[in-house]
Amino acid sequence: MPKLRKAKLFQMEVNLLDNGNVEMLLESADPEEVLRIVDSQLPDYDGGHNLASLLRYLKRTGDDILERSGQFVH
Repeated sequence: MPKLRKAKLFQMEVNLLDNGNVEMLLESADPEEVLRIVDSQLPDYDGGHNLASLLRYLKRTGDDILERSGQFVH
């Protein structure tokens, strides 16, 4: 059975550091770059625009979470 290949497109992480500080990280693939790659390497896949829209939504929502979370941690 072939190994499933995957690419991480979005990740949000909240860590408690050993000094008591909270670290909040957000990583997101660039939607336009993902769309370009999907269009060029997976021409039969018709969900590229939806995928790019999903990434834009996740990035906006993640940025909002990070901004609003600042009131809980210093």
